Amino acid sequence: MDAHDGEVNAVKWSPVDRLVATGGADRKVKLWDISKGQSKSE
Repeated sequence: MDAHDGEVNAVKWSPVDRLVATGGADRKVKLWDISKGQSKSE
């Protein structure tokens, strides 16, 4: 997984789409496909 640089400040789960959105101290928002364990956003 392409992790955030620093801590993760927010997490939001979407059970319908099997996605997780995270916001980090690096000022990036990442969208994760939990079925693949991969970031969908770069």
